[in-house]
Amino acid sequence: MSAIGGAFSFDGQPLSNQVLQCMKVELARRGSDAEHFILGSNFAALMHEYTTYNTPPIDNPFVTTTGIVAMIDGRIDNRLTLITKLSDEIRRLQPAWSCPESSETLPNALIVYAAYLKWGNRLIDFLRGDFFFAIRCPR
Repeated sequence: MSAIGGAFSFDGQPLSNQVLQCMKVELARRGSDAEHFILGSNFAALMHEYTTYNTPPIDNPFVTTTGIVAMIDGRIDNRLTLITKLSDEIRRLQPAWSCPESSETLPNALIVYAAYLKWGNRLIDFLRGDFFFAIRCPR
């Protein structure tokens, strides 16, 4: 099982190193295949992966130039359907992407974020599979 964790400082102050180290220790026992860590001015996101089946490219986290972070673990069963519905959003995020036939190289985190762009909080109504994800949008 993988784990995703996050911490935020709503007063705008940097997170303490102690908080970050505790997060790392607690999540490390959940997944040993890879660690992904993002540190912002007042937030941190951490993922420990444990891979149990073949999945599309992980590429966690997906991070935009505006500071949006998307992380996912699991399986999206309707990838091809979603990619077709989200082709405009995917092209904006990944201009080099050409068509649904090349969808095997698209990370699930990018697909989830494209779904968020299109459907907002309703994105969960369109995803099928066994997964968990987190999206962080600075505002």
